[in-house]
Amino acid sequence: MNKAPRSRFGMRRKIFLGLFLLLVAYAGYAYYAGLAFIAGIPNSEMDWNGDGTVTSTEVAQAWYAVIVKNTRQGQRECNAFYWRGSDEAFRVQCRTTMAPAEEG
Repeated sequence: MNKAPRSRFGMRRKIFLGLFLLLVAYAGYAYYAGLAFIAGIPNSEMDWNGDGTVTSTEVAQAWYAVIVKNTRQGQRECNAFYWRGSDEAFRVQCRTTMAPAEEG
């Protein structure tokens, strides 16, 4: 009686590997698309409707619906927030950064 050779990877490992590859693929897509959760926006700043409180729905929207576009003009850095599929920013945050003094 011949037994079939055992696979090197068991079913649990295959499922884990599949989920891991799916997660890495989604992170790559999120980086490419500019989704807010991967752009370094803290949860406390994810108040997309401007009511003063951050809900779990707004945090979830950072994973699929809100895109961040970064611009820089000299020392001024701005983050413009867009709903995915929209060309109009619903919020823009800007800050001025100081460059280190040049040695002469």
